[in-house]
Amino acid sequence: MRFVTQPGPFCRDCGTATYRRLTVESALMGWYGFVSVLVTPVILVQNIGAAKRIKQLSAPIPGSPRAPLDPGKPLVRRPGMLGLLIPVVIGPLLVWAFVAIEARSANSAEVGDCVVNLTGKTEDDRPKVEKVSCSDPAAMGKVVARVGGSRQFPSPAEDFLCSGHPTTEFVYTTDDFTLCLEPPR
Repeated sequence: MRFVTQPGPFCRDCGTATYRRLTVESALMGWYGFVSVLVTPVILVQNIGAAKRIKQLSAPIPGSPRAPLDPGKPLVRRPGMLGLLIPVVIGPLLVWAFVAIEARSANSAEVGDCVVNLTGKTEDDRPKVEKVSCSDPAAMGKVVARVGGSRQFPSPAEDFLCSGHPTTEFVYTTDDFTLCLEPPR
C-alpha cells in the first residue's frame, strides 16, 4: 500500500485534472491488500474535501508559461471509476464461496446428513470428508449421531462414543467431534 499525493501550486483546471487522475488510480488499484481494502474507502472520502478546496482555486492565468491541464471528463463518466465495483463484486463473492465451502464441510454435518470421503476409502488415516446429498451415489455414510468433545477421549474411544448407536459401521473423528455413520440407504 502506498499513499500518493501531488504537491504543488495548482490552478483550478490543473488541480481538478490531478484530483480526477489520482482518484481513478485509487479506484482501480486501491483494493489489492487486506489493509488497502479498509483504507481506500477512507482515503476516497477524505479526498472529497480536497476536491472542494480545488474548486476554490483561481482559474488558469492566460499567457502562463505552461498551458493548464485539461480537467477531462467528470469522475462518474470515466471508465476507471468502475474500479469502485471491485469490492462490491468481490466481497460478496468471497462470502458466498466461504458459505458454500462451509456448507459442504464435515463440520456442518448433523444427524440425518450424508457424507463422503473424497479419498474414496472407508478406512483412512487422513480422510477428506464432505457433506453430500443422501441421494448422491457417492455418499458413503449417513450420520446417526454427532458426539462433541472428542478431544477429551483417548484414540480408540470411537467405539465407546458410538456404542449407543448399534447401526454405526464407520466413525469420523476430529479434535472437536465424532460422527457415527451408518451406510446410506
